[in-house]
Amino acid sequence: MELIKEIARNIILIVFFAGVLEIFLPVRTSVGKYLQLVMGLFVIITIISPIVKYFDQNTFLETLTDAVQQTKSNDIIFQQGVELKKQNESLAVQSAVEKIQKQATALAQLVPGVDKAEAKVDIYQDGQTLQLKSIKVFASVEELETSQQSSEVETVSVDLKTNEKKDAHVSSQKTKQLLVETIAGFYSLRPEQVQIVIK
Repeated sequence: MELIKEIARNIILIVFFAGVLEIFLPVRTSVGKYLQLVMGLFVIITIISPIVKYFDQNTFLETLTDAVQQTKSNDIIFQQGVELKKQNESLAVQSAVEKIQKQATALAQLVPGVDKAEAKVDIYQDGQTLQLKSIKVFASVEELETSQQSSEVETVSVDLKTNEKKDAHVSSQKTKQLLVETIAGFYSLRPEQVQIVIK
């Protein structure tokens, strides 16, 4: 309703102004015809401008609403990105731990006297980087006889009163110490950070 009042008021003012100008200028001359053309254009612009203004306001509101919705959509996308980043970091850590465990297992199996080995890795996060906390190796040691085989066959006398388990225990202790030194040296760990369990 306010729009119609504004249009009517503007048209009345323009028609009044055009009438006053027509009184002072003769209509039958070429200037009078141009004057009527210009006044007609003013009337058309007066009618159209509030309507255009009204539609521009609606377009502005629609644009503003779209911008707000786009911002909400961007927030949702950002949150999904953060969650995806966390998932990827978790998968990367898991993959790194598995690779280090395989590497430590292979390294332990290279130590003389080790038959089979399996490594478990414990890590912690130090700021942005991951650090090895400890490595635990479960190893089975070869029997003393098989680890000390030679290409030559020697005659050996066996005393049944000796404790062969003691000799095997000494060998497993040496193997255990060699495992600790090898793994601690390879990963730059302190010997306390490497635990060896002989099966």
